Amino acid sequence: LTFVDRRVIEVHITAADSRSTIARVIAHEMGHAVDITMNNTGSRRGWEAQRGIGDAVAWWPASYTSDFATGAGDFAECFASWTVGSASRSTHGACSAADLELLASIAGG
Repeated sequence: LTFVDRRVIEVHITAADSRSTIARVIAHEMGHAVDITMNNTGSRRGWEAQRGIGDAVAWWPASYTSDFATGAGDFAECFASWTVGSASRSTHGACSAADLELLASIAGG
């Protein structure tokens, strides 16, 4: 979980979690940190347009709910794909090369 107001990320792992799972989860949560610090309303709208996410889709999830259907969750899933090569679990689908190029420009490289 990423607690935006406190700027804290909590990751709970078990002995059964694989290294790739842990890397994916940490990368996803780091994607939220990048979103919070590097994104703004304009870049979020650009991300939504690039990914075909409609105006009816919330950027942020409700508290303690899955974020895979939101803009923030989609951005975080593509960030994980970009950094550790994991498959996106976003309901908006896989992250294309063009999506990752836009993400890199938002993330600063």
